Amino acid sequence: MNGDLYLAWTGVGNNRLNIAQVGLDGNGDPVSLADPVVLSETSPAGPALASLNGNFYLAWTGTRNNQLNIAGTSDNLTTFPRMYISPQTSQEAPSLCILNGNLYLAWTGVGNNKLNIAQSSAQL
Repeated sequence: MNGDLYLAWTGVGNNRLNIAQVGLDGNGDPVSLADPVVLSETSPAGPALASLNGNFYLAWTGTRNNQLNIAGTSDNLTTFPRMYISPQTSQEAPSLCILNGNLYLAWTGVGNNKLNIAQSSAQL
């Protein structure tokens, strides 16, 4: 957001979601990670992270029932007060994409292994 680079990942051992800002040197090369925000949410796969209109969006496959989760925040990743738990399921990591001012979520469906794509122009 605002030209900054952020990284999201799933922790080893506890599967908790982590997010941190990447520190860049004068050449734009990554040199450090700021103190990560560790969420209580867990996932067996890596999360997806995107920024749109001053908000961050995080998507992940939950450890319970493989349901897709999407959360939004406007406070620099310290809390995610807006969360949606989808009835859709996946055993893989979802992807987020921003195109023409819209947020897209892509995932592999459980059972049919087909690619699914959902679009949202509304903010969580």
